[in-house]
Amino acid sequence: MIPLPPPEKTLSPSWRCNRVRLAASAGSISPGMGPEEVDLYNFITGESAYSEAVSAAYTLYTLPSCRAVLCSMLLADAPVHYIAEAVEDTEETVMAFSRLFFDCSVFRNRLLKLAYVRQLPASSRDEILYKELCSWAMSLGPDYIIWKMSLKQVASILDSEKSLEAIAEDAYWRSREHRMFAPDSNSTSQARAWIPTVIKSIEDKRKRALAQADDTKEIRIKLIQKSETTSLEDADCEIVG
Repeated sequence: MIPLPPPEKTLSPSWRCNRVRLAASAGSISPGMGPEEVDLYNFITGESAYSEAVSAAYTLYTLPSCRAVLCSMLLADAPVHYIAEAVEDTEETVMAFSRLFFDCSVFRNRLLKLAYVRQLPASSRDEILYKELCSWAMSLGPDYIIWKMSLKQVASILDSEKSLEAIAEDAYWRSREHRMFAPDSNSTSQARAWIPTVIKSIEDKRKRALAQADDTKEIRIKLIQKSETTSLEDADCEIVG
């Protein structure tokens, strides 16, 4: 029987960074390097000027929690502008990070992304956080990462409407967390216990919307202060028939 050939190897998401490091070790820029790679080469070697975006992206890459957040959101296909707004940085920085340190184009489909997450090590605290965030992003999406990592501004308690929305969002995400645990686990039971709260929040929001619509209608009637119905006696028309 003819042996099957080995599968094609998938590039590392940080393949551009690895190529730059090899070039810096060799002391010369490799042919085919893009602008971000040249900037990173200059940043590493100090031979020439480099962009602020690459410098900022490198800083985020070296901080484990920042790297975990950015990589997980990129893995979940979050748009660059959405990530930039969430982390309060520029789109140029996020784009430089994605091209140099976490290029998701190496995963040709979602299955390869899942395989990447499953093989991640989980020995140290930083490794556990990275794997958890990537796993959460694949299961629940980038919005969950924003909520979980407190990247969303907390609503003021003086704003009752926004406070209610924040409570409803908390309940929603806690109820969705059951997807990440075994069906018979205590964590799943605790997560599902939030479902009635979510349903009640949705019903309350619908009731408030209906009440607001009724109030708007009442205000309109008071402003008009007269009926819009015209009697037949006042109508300036001839009835035929």
